[in-house]
Amino acid sequence: MTIIKGTLEIQASPGKVWNLLTDLGRFHEWAPVKMKLTSEKQGLGATYHTTGKFFGLDFEINQRCVEWEENRKWSYTMTLRGKRAKLSWILEPWEPGTKLTEIFKYELPYSILGNLIDKLMFKRYIKKMMERELRNLKLLLEKIE
Repeated sequence: MTIIKGTLEIQASPGKVWNLLTDLGRFHEWAPVKMKLTSEKQGLGATYHTTGKFFGLDFEINQRCVEWEENRKWSYTMTLRGKRAKLSWILEPWEPGTKLTEIFKYELPYSILGNLIDKLMFKRYIKKMMERELRNLKLLLEKIE
């Protein structure tokens, strides 16, 4: 299983970070991948439906919220081609704002070929995407603050 982690400090309160992060209608403002994320409700057990393009291919994924601690932690799992992945957002108070950590745990399908693809390109791509995501969140939130 591959684990990618990114952290940065944002000069905005945990509440403001949480509100932007969990506002599905504003997801497109900071997510570097063009996708649409929808849900009928928020919170533990909520399901999300995502459609978009990734590596030039259309995709559709269903996710389930497995951790929801308001202003502190939001995690959801997803399954793609029989493999599970988990994305977590952790918010910690930091003077003068919030330390935000994003953790993505995944395993690619196709065994040996999947591992090779992960090492050659997928992991690097996800890491760059995560860095852009976090940077976009920081820019938006510090502009608001």
